[in-house]
Amino acid sequence: MINTSESNDSLVTPAEILQGGPALNTPNKRSISVTSRLKTNQIKPYRTDKLEEQSYTCPITNSEITTDEACLDHDHDTGFCREVLPRNINTAEGKIKSVYVRWVKKRGISLPEFLRNLADYLDQDYSENPLHPTHLTPEEKKEKARKKRARARKKKA
Repeated sequence: MINTSESNDSLVTPAEILQGGPALNTPNKRSISVTSRLKTNQIKPYRTDKLEEQSYTCPITNSEITTDEACLDHDHDTGFCREVLPRNINTAEGKIKSVYVRWVKKRGISLPEFLRNLADYLDQDYSENPLHPTHLTPEEKKEKARKKRARARKKKA
């Protein structure tokens, strides 16, 4: 929650802030005025408040988020701020959405539905099926690397 008064008795959620609200007092007591859009200089205090609200935990991986890797995620379609994510998870989320838009969306399935279906698909046990012809077992990979090194040595000689 973000403190909206000096007395700490009036708290608003970040979602309420984006809908327009009173001036905010962040933990460092700088008052910032918020209408329907954060200003660039409001991102850091907003991100800090969200990170504390999230208990420094990534909502996707449940891993700890350090302040130096904290990134305020937002929906690129609506512009609304979402949660604070580690920078690499935020990047992965963006890349996944980009791949969805380019290759999957035209199939008429929503991104959340696609991701749920993909997770279910990956969780299935396929161990009764044959191996793909291009797949190499760990032992085959070692043997292939050994042969490659031998060819390289022979080529040098």
